[in-house]
Amino acid sequence: MSGMKKRSLIFKLVGFVVLSVLFCSKIFAVSITATSSLSWQISSYGFANGDSATGFVKFLDGFSVPTNGNVTFNITEPVAGSINCNQTGRLILDGHLILAPNISLINNLAIDGQGYAVLLDGNLTVPSGRLIHIISDTIIDGRGSTLYLDDYAHISVDNNATLTLKNIRIKNTQNGTSNPIVRPSGHRAHVALQNVELALADDFIFRDGRLFVYDNVIVTGESTFSYRSTQESYICDCATLGFDKDTTFEYFPSTDNNNLIKMQSETSTLYLDGATLQATHTGMRLTNGRLCFDNNVMLRSAMQTRLVSLTTPAITVTPVSTKDVLGLAWSPDGRYVAVTITGGTGNEIFMYSFNGSALTLVTSFGRGGTINKPITWSPDGKYISFGLDSNGGSEFQIYRFNGSSLSIVFAVSPADAAVNSVAWHPDGNYIAMAQNHLDNNNVDTGMDEVLVYSFNGATASLTTARVSESNKDALSLAWHPSGDYLAVGFATGTNTDYDVRVYSFDGSSFAPAGGLTTIGGDVNSISWSPDGQYIVAGLSSSASSELHVYRFDGSSLSIVHSISPANVDINSVAWAPDGRYFAVGTDTSTNEFYIYSFDGQNISSSILTLNLGTESVNSVSWRPDGKYIALGTTGDKVYVYEVNYTTETNPQTFGNGIIFGDSSPTGDALDVQVLAEAQVSVDGYVTVDK
Repeated sequence: MSGMKKRSLIFKLVGFVVLSVLFCSKIFAVSITATSSLSWQISSYGFANGDSATGFVKFLDGFSVPTNGNVTFNITEPVAGSINCNQTGRLILDGHLILAPNISLINNLAIDGQGYAVLLDGNLTVPSGRLIHIISDTIIDGRGSTLYLDDYAHISVDNNATLTLKNIRIKNTQNGTSNPIVRPSGHRAHVALQNVELALADDFIFRDGRLFVYDNVIVTGESTFSYRSTQESYICDCATLGFDKDTTFEYFPSTDNNNLIKMQSETSTLYLDGATLQATHTGMRLTNGRLCFDNNVMLRSAMQTRLVSLTTPAITVTPVSTKDVLGLAWSPDGRYVAVTITGGTGNEIFMYSFNGSALTLVTSFGRGGTINKPITWSPDGKYISFGLDSNGGSEFQIYRFNGSSLSIVFAVSPADAAVNSVAWHPDGNYIAMAQNHLDNNNVDTGMDEVLVYSFNGATASLTTARVSESNKDALSLAWHPSGDYLAVGFATGTNTDYDVRVYSFDGSSFAPAGGLTTIGGDVNSISWSPDGQYIVAGLSSSASSELHVYRFDGSSLSIVHSISPANVDINSVAWAPDGRYFAVGTDTSTNEFYIYSFDGQNISSSILTLNLGTESVNSVSWRPDGKYIALGTTGDKVYVYEVNYTTETNPQTFGNGIIFGDSSPTGDALDVQVLAEAQVSVDGYVTVDK
């Protein structure tokens, strides 16, 4: 009898819970607030833009956020089921958010963390090709779980945001060097690792921003962690950065600084357990802290970094026969090439996927009118933007790309004039636009030459930041990698006019930060070096040189070197990701394409040229890993060349090998420990600077 009563009691309790769940499960597209009792949502809850969930709210089957919508969360209960942000929706955290073990992501997940944490109660998988987009300071605490990244899934971190990954194992399947598992978008993007295992399935290039190591961080697998950033990173107090057997720690920054990996104190440790420490032509200096060798360790200071050739025949596509290719650009993950052609009937925008051996058309879109180069991608790879000639319609446009189709997001006609160039800010929140100041009769229209729009994923709004230089047009733009400065190239003006000028940017206004006058010719294209120290500018043909490199010190510009390739118009310049080379596309002449090296003082004689016959090269674009380069030509072609490198032939000196310690008056020593039975092999130069 007592057993029957007990079973009856259980039945009554279960029945009560079920009835409560059914009663509370009716779905309304409104905010949910539960401060005194638990609010159960047993079906996927559909939020509207601006909604919130607060207090004791429990999602049993997840929720959805509308396209371009924002939903704020400050709830106490774990979220189960699936999260659907409809590609462009975002979660705003007003408290920690707990994800249950069975959580799944339908597509991209954008998190505006505001300093709060996403806490995992179990493993989480980011689906193939999707991303977690970190918009502001956010913590992802795995609490011992694993974050799985399917093919080409990754985490992007906005400029001025810090992502902290802690107590977590990150395991990827396939990313490729252009699409690293974590991708900071600018100099001011930070990644902090605390008690993390990076279980790499392929090479991971950390190409921008800063890295902070806390407690114990280990890299496992049989791949390379390549440090390419130009910013300092830190192994903090009492922290260890470890590399397991068969892994490689490669120091290959896109600058000439050999001392960017900082040991914060004598308690900081770099631990190599059967791993390789690889320096490149820059060399590597380690000071302070401890360097520990365990098992079989290789120290190598030679690597294939010298560009020698392009592989031919090139990969070639023809978007539309007889239509010139004006602009092209690799996506930030290196998987797509966006292409624009001259106007007319039909489509003018084309998107190709790239698998290393072929370009395949994904989608195309018709706009009408001539699209000016360049085309620019948002840092997260979700959007493209470009400018058009005045045609009575919109001259500045933004499109969303979801991996399979293009859709227009925003279009505006600033002043019914040609928009010559657009450039996306490193944090993705702003787009600069250069436009004509003069009409077809060279009469001053009174417009500003450069305007800046803020962008929130759904619409763009004109800011108060603008540039005005009388009686001339703005032709080209480039943001400094930090996002703090904008370089502008102008059409030829009077002897007192600026032809190239840099402006500081604070989010709402510009202030002049250095300029140069009368350099001769229209400045058709400009590009910053990855470390932000130099600008290369390409000019139209004139009596003077058409290719200039300037140094920028934060307040002024100075000429470093200039040359004249062939007395032709230079249409496009692009600095290589490694900072050692830049590519140049020109109008028809003996050669139409050049690659130059730059050593900080001199532009080399061209180390590589291409003759494309009667085709001019309108646009050049390096893939983010530097392994491929794409050209767009007046011969209606898109060419993709593989870039080949070889080992440096110049004799290495002790200055660019691997150096332990710093004997300068302000330098620090390094405690090098070779553990029992460890064996250290050396390939290249290793020296101790006492």
